[in-house]
Amino acid sequence: MNWDTTDYVIATALFASCALVTWLITRNARSHWHILAGTLAALGALVLVWMQLAVGLIGSGEHPINQAMTLVLAAGAIGSALSRFRASGMRTTMLAVAGTQMTLGALGFILATPDLFSDVFLVTTFFAEIWTGSAFLFHLAYRREQRA
Repeated sequence: MNWDTTDYVIATALFASCALVTWLITRNARSHWHILAGTLAALGALVLVWMQLAVGLIGSGEHPINQAMTLVLAAGAIGSALSRFRASGMRTTMLAVAGTQMTLGALGFILATPDLFSDVFLVTTFFAEIWTGSAFLFHLAYRREQRA
């Protein structure tokens, strides 16, 4: 792969965005669970965007589900802003993100050709596990905050 200046600029912007989100979450964190949950969510978003830009998640980059993956990121961004990165709201946000991911996966099965079924299944499962894992960690953070 031959990277040009644009590729390096995009990679720098992606890593800076991930660092910024992680910093925003840790700034408001009250427990290590909150930090772990936020870091997992930020890294998941980074990997989602990186894979999407590099090769596309489902088949080629032109597949309609690839174009719709921005909805996953939008659900996370909107929910995070509305919850102000608080554990209780982030738990719900990450479950909404996982639901969005699984809905797109279901649509992917409908729209995909049989040779892409394994791609759809693997991508959907991988990212849904990241989002639900983050939701679980935010739940642990919320419970810890309630006891404090």
